[in-house]
Amino acid sequence: MKKIFILAILFYSTVNMFAQKYQPFKSQDGVDFSNAWLKPGFTEGKPVELLFKIKNNNKYAVLLTYSVDYYLNGELKESVELYYCLKAKKTATGKLNGLFFISEKLTNEQILSKGFKWELNDLKVKEVTDCTKYK
Repeated sequence: MKKIFILAILFYSTVNMFAQKYQPFKSQDGVDFSNAWLKPGFTEGKPVELLFKIKNNNKYAVLLTYSVDYYLNGELKESVELYYCLKAKKTATGKLNGLFFISEKLTNEQILSKGFKWELNDLKVKEVTDCTKYK
């Protein structure tokens, strides 16, 4: 019994250690956005990743277009325009759904510095009949 209890605690700790804590940061037109940072941790040399979780509260599919902008000391260093289609009443999360961003221009040290800031800009939410032509 004691071994099972110890194994359960180890399993729970491991799962929590790798689970991402998504923080809500924006809502618009029935769509909620959350983000989390995946930091290198155990694997040195891997880039820091910005992960997104998007929830469509609408009764229809939506096409989202937006830009992810990275700033360092107030200066725009990187900007990428993205799109994502999400079915009605669905949630999409993280890397499995392609909802992540890795900087091609900034180092991990720059991203983790006090002078770093990111923004999700130019967000447009458009009602669509389905998502098949946007994959």
